[in-house]
Amino acid sequence: MINKLAIITISALLLGGCTLGDVFKTGDAAKDEKSMAVATSTPAPVRQDQELEVIPSVSTGSDTSSLEADINNTKVLEEDFSDIK
Repeated sequence: MINKLAIITISALLLGGCTLGDVFKTGDAAKDEKSMAVATSTPAPVRQDQELEVIPSVSTGSDTSSLEADINNTKVLEEDFSDIK
């Protein structure tokens, strides 16, 4: 009976991918981990877009005239992608 239990235990360990070394291992995960932090430069402060500030806010109504007014007041602003690296 003990032989069968030993065989089942060893088989379970081998087939499960677990080793006895992992059972007795101490919690050194923080020591083993490399730091992935990379120093980066601070981005320049974002300046306010004056064209965006001028656009009127949308209404909260869901009737046809409110929706048409919102669509007619919509402005698609040109975007400047020249500073993208």
